[in-house]
Order: sequence, then C-alpha cells, then structure tokens
Amino acid sequence: MKPIVHHADQREQTALGHMAEAQQALHQLQQQQAQMQDYRDEYLAGLGSGVTGFNGQQLRDYRAFLQRLGGVIDQLGFQIQEAGQRLEQRRKEWLACRSRTQALEKVMQNYQHQENREEQRREQKLQDEMGVHLMRLAHKFRS
Repeated sequence: MKPIVHHADQREQTALGHMAEAQQALHQLQQQQAQMQDYRDEYLAGLGSGVTGFNGQQLRDYRAFLQRLGGVIDQLGFQIQEAGQRLEQRRKEWLACRSRTQALEKVMQNYQHQENREEQRREQKLQDEMGVHLMRLAHKFRS
C-alpha cells in the first residue's frame, strides 16, 4: 500500500511543480505587459509634446510605432489570458492529485488501524489461551 501512496504523492508533487511553472509564466507575461505599457506611456509623454514639430513621414512613423506597440501589448493580453487558463487547469490537476493522495493516505491509515486492532485481538486471544492453559496446569498440579 505504501508504494501506491508514495506514487500518488510523487504525482501530486509533479502537478504542484507544473502549477508553479504556470504561475511563473503568467507572472512573467504580466510583467512584460506592464513594462510595455510603461514604455508606451513614457514614449507618449516624452514625444507627445514634440509631435507638432514632426514632418508628415515622422508623424506616420510615430503613429505606426505606437500602433505596433499597442499590438504587442494586446498580444501580451491574449497570452496572459491563455496563461491564466493554463494556470487554472494546472491548479485543477493538482487538486485532483491532492485529493487522490489524501484518499489513499486515509485508506492506508484505516488499513493500518485495522491491522493494529487485529494484532491486539490476536495478542489478547493468545494471552487468554495462555491464561486458561496455565489455570489448567495449576489445577492439574493441585489435584
């Protein structure tokens, strides 16, 4: 029984590791998106006042750059959504493994208790039989 519980525990730990990796990936994407948003905001603040001095080509380049930057931020948003879904799936997988491990541990614990009770009963029966046998021997020697 112990190898089964051990195997279930290993699966649970693996699932926990996968969940941690998914959490880390989500956090990394969120950080990247925040950095890109900060960069865009800084770029807008720094160059926003100088837009009036741009010629037509510079203005088109500026807008194209901002559009690409917005596209990257949007793409990161989609990736964050997917990473969040992966994290939720990994969490569910870990919970399922954890439940299985706990159930097996409970079964093993119950089995151990039952085994202990049976051992105590056997010992008590043996002691009772020895007591009866000793009483018979004592009675036999008295007669």
